[in-house]
Amino acid sequence: MCIIITVKNTKLPIILSFFGLVVALMMAPSTKAQTIKEHSSTQLTETAQGVLLENFESDEPGSLPDAWLNRDGDAIPATYSGKDRNEYQYEIIEEEGNRFLRYMGSNAKHLNFPLRNRPNLDLTDTPILRWRWRAHELPNGANERDDKLNDTAASVYIVYEMGRVLIQRVPKSVRFTWSSSVRVGEGFDKLYGNQWIFVQESGGDTLGEWITEEVDLEALYKTLFGDKVPKKPLALLILSDANSTQTSAAADYDDFELIRREEANNPFQ
Repeated sequence: MCIIITVKNTKLPIILSFFGLVVALMMAPSTKAQTIKEHSSTQLTETAQGVLLENFESDEPGSLPDAWLNRDGDAIPATYSGKDRNEYQYEIIEEEGNRFLRYMGSNAKHLNFPLRNRPNLDLTDTPILRWRWRAHELPNGANERDDKLNDTAASVYIVYEMGRVLIQRVPKSVRFTWSSSVRVGEGFDKLYGNQWIFVQESGGDTLGEWITEEVDLEALYKTLFGDKVPKKPLALLILSDANSTQTSAAADYDDFELIRREEANNPFQ
């Protein structure tokens, strides 16, 4: 896959909303409830190819996934009710015996799968992130290059430790997106090179089809950030939304894994 790199440095105030995410992720465990600690440090299921992060098979249809936290990592949306629950437009769906996570709506709410304290996770051993996703509806007019139109049918983030922008510390992250309009293979940065976005899929030609993605996190980290690759990222996050364009989006997520490089097919790097 060819990468077309263009630089887009956003204004400093944009840092602050995403900055809150990592401040919470990096808080000392003693400040979190015991249930959050348990969710964040459970050993991952080992497989023949690596480790399974999430396949949603243990979650009940109609619910939010039990093992995922809110954006800031300080609460479990699966425990929410009423208005708080309704703001999360995700739910577990079962189809032909397979359970997966579906998003339908417009609200921008991240779900956060914590990684930093997993005892059997080592990114240098299992550097390939693999997952499946399926888009049903793309936010009309969305464009990840434009902060005022930055909606996406589906996106997956890996968040790392902090980088720096001028006097501010900001999270390093890599986001993989299903874009409405930006071409497949394009990559561009925000937050002065600390946040990168890569377009894995684009447009509606494959709507309704499950697509498997593989990305080489270790290789990308070395290329983008240049320093030592951390063994444990802070978290994996997902986000679908259509609030900026005031339209709607729908997509499914499933089967998140970290696998060894020799088990991969043709990972994006």
